[in-house]
Amino acid sequence: MQEARDRSLTDNSIFSIFFVMIMHINSLRVKYEYHLPMHNAARECEIIKRVGDLARQVGANPEMVEKIYRLIMDDSKIAQKEEYDRLTV
Repeated sequence: MQEARDRSLTDNSIFSIFFVMIMHINSLRVKYEYHLPMHNAARECEIIKRVGDLARQVGANPEMVEKIYRLIMDDSKIAQKEEYDRLTV
């Protein structure tokens, strides 16, 4: 029973972290207001390298972590494009 609660707490914690991260990434308004580029390929590469390195340091699978971050970034690009279209109508 305790193990199931621990797993549930872990799942909720992971979801909360992803939710906050995604909301932060998807916030296009600042980029729009300051005329910053919507996408920054160099910054994306830097982030992927950093999280891959962090995964290696803790013994996690860097390829899996990098894939998760790429999925989040790809989804963020779609959300930012939709938000940009709403802001520029």
